Amino acid sequence: MRLVMRCAVAGVVLDLTAAVGSSLNVLSDQQAIAMALPGTLMTVGGLTASAVMTNEAIAQGGFRAGYLLAALVTFCRSTSCRKHGN
Repeated sequence: MRLVMRCAVAGVVLDLTAAVGSSLNVLSDQQAIAMALPGTLMTVGGLTASAVMTNEAIAQGGFRAGYLLAALVTFCRSTSCRKHGN
């Protein structure tokens, strides 16, 4: 979910940069369009993907994160015990 929101935020930043640059006459029209088009696609894609994600996909991601964290904690405990001679 984070990647989706980062994509949407990056798109908004691109769109705002293009709008401000164009209004200050720093960017030409062609440059502003070249910046705004990918930004708009990223924003729409990110918002669409965040709306389409199901509860099952979110739960699966949470389960996977918990499983990986448990494996990491187990690994850290096993290596620290060996290190101290316990």
